[in-house]
Formats: sequence, structure tokens, C-alpha cells
Amino acid sequence: MLESIGDRLDRGDRIIRLSSLNEVKVVVFTKNYGIERIRVPIKPLKTHTEVIKELYELGSSKLLGYNARCIIREYRKNRALVKFQFIVPVEIYLKHRKVYDNLKGINIVGIDWNSDRANLVIVSPKGELLDYKTWWFPETTSHGYPRIARRTKTITDII
Repeated sequence: MLESIGDRLDRGDRIIRLSSLNEVKVVVFTKNYGIERIRVPIKPLKTHTEVIKELYELGSSKLLGYNARCIIREYRKNRALVKFQFIVPVEIYLKHRKVYDNLKGINIVGIDWNSDRANLVIVSPKGELLDYKTWWFPETTSHGYPRIARRTKTITDII
């Protein structure tokens, strides 16, 4: 995994940069300790193309810096399956991916899902902790517990 913090003066990100809507340039180190920028084709999801487009436009015009992550899933001799993640400002994301027009609340909810527990937290827009809840599932991490049953158990216990 390669992770990089972006800056608007670096046209988005210095290490992992959107060079077009269908291509990412990544800085890698060669065998001789040199630096090379390779081009990697990407296929964004249809639902995310507008977000990627705006991220690319703002980054290339030096108006926005973005953090990026490159995860190598599979590697063979001349091929690699790579997953890219871009940290998008919430304003841009909501501009293109908003689900509801009339929000009924202003609080923020966070969910952390683990194999043995689920955590839920509610925070006000000012950052004040309003409420939290943790559900424990100790039996799901015991040896031999089936994976399908683990998912069903955790979801049904919460609901």
C-alpha cells in the first residue's frame, strides 16, 4: 500500500496524481534506486465519474490538494491489480452524490464495524459527542464459528 498526502500546489497529489479521467500517474522506485512515474489506467464507477472529474479539474488547476491511496491487490510478472482511493472533500462528494434533498437532521453519525463488535456514535456539527453505543459479539471470534453465521448474528442482534 502506498499513501500520499496531497497539496494544491502539487496539482492534487505529488505521488499519486489524476492525469486524466481514465488515468493515474504513480511515482515508483526502480531497481537502481531511481524514480519513475508510471501510468495506470483506471475505470471509475459510473456513480463516481462526476466526483472524479471535479477532483481532477480542481487538482490540475492547483485549486485543491487531495490525499490518495494505492493498494496493490494482486501482482504477477507484468501485471498488477491496483485499487485507488481518493479522499474527496465532503462538499464535492455531496454536490454529486447527495441522496436526500431535505435533510431532517444536522448531526453526524459514525459506524465502526469489526468482527467482534459494532460501534455507533452521534456527533453534533460542533464536534460534541451526543451519544454512543457498542454491541459486542464475543462468540463470533471463537474458533470454528462459520463466517456466514457471523454476519447474520451481528446484523440480527443489532436490529
